[in-house]
This record gives sequence, C-alpha cells and structure tokens, in this order.
Amino acid sequence: MRHTLLLFSLLVLPALAACSGAPAAPGAEAQIDGRGLVGVDLDGKSHSIDSAFAQGKGVTLVFWQDWCGSCLAEAPHVQDASRAYADRIAFYGVVSGADQTEKDFGLRNCVRELGLTYPQIRDRSGTWSLRFQVSSTPTVLVFSPNGVLRFRGNHLPESWNNLL
Repeated sequence: MRHTLLLFSLLVLPALAACSGAPAAPGAEAQIDGRGLVGVDLDGKSHSIDSAFAQGKGVTLVFWQDWCGSCLAEAPHVQDASRAYADRIAFYGVVSGADQTEKDFGLRNCVRELGLTYPQIRDRSGTWSLRFQVSSTPTVLVFSPNGVLRFRGNHLPESWNNLL
C-alpha cells in the first residue's frame, strides 16, 4: 500500500497538476521559455515570439491538431479571444508533427473552415513541443508581456485580464 501511494504521488499527481489549467507555478518561467524561438507558418512566413514581447504584448500559444475534437471545439473561442485581445496578446496556433505536404493542405482547409486568422506554426521537428513540454492537445500557454508563463492548461483561461 505504501509503495502504491509513493508511486501515485510521483507519477500521477504531477500529471494531474500539469493538466489542471491553473496558473503556472512560480519559477515555471525558468523551465519554459520561448525567447529566441522562431517558427514558420503554413504560408512559409517566419514568426518570432520575441517580436511580440518587443511590442509589449503577451503571447498565447495554442497547441492543437486538426483531428482533435476538443481542439476543434475550442478553436472558435480562441479566435474570439485573439480578436478581443489583439492589441495586448499575440496568438499563435502550433501544430506539431512531421507530416508531409498533404497534411498542410488539410490544415489550411481546417484553418479556413474554422475562420482562424492568427498564424499557425508548423512544428515539424517537435522543437516547440519539446521546448514547452507539450505532450497532448489542446495545450494553451499564456505568457505575460515580459515573458513570464502565467497560464498552462488543456483549455482556455477563464479570465485573460488576470494574466497580463
């Protein structure tokens, strides 16, 4: 029994905490830092998180997949938030996986059908997922304008204003 409790506390509790959607713990910004990271969107345009920080904006990264039901259900709400907070937060969708050109065509169609207007970064090498320790979708990360991770969850934050 004692061994089971120890195993539970070492393996299960950290996983539950990671999925809780609560604001990131103090010090988390030292573990997850997006500075210096550049990504390429579906149209081949480069995007740097640093440019958003330089403009005094926060950054929201939404890791998603076009086959993820929760991601698709959440997408209209992300789009609404990206419009409502465009002057304060730069939004980026991040789609990881080494899929080929056909996948990009399908993603473009999905983005168009969902009406997403913020950039969709293709993370073919998994660099973004590794950097931000993302292992499932959807995963939402919100950074303050000074680069501090303020929220990490598998859903959108309840209040954006408290994060900036």
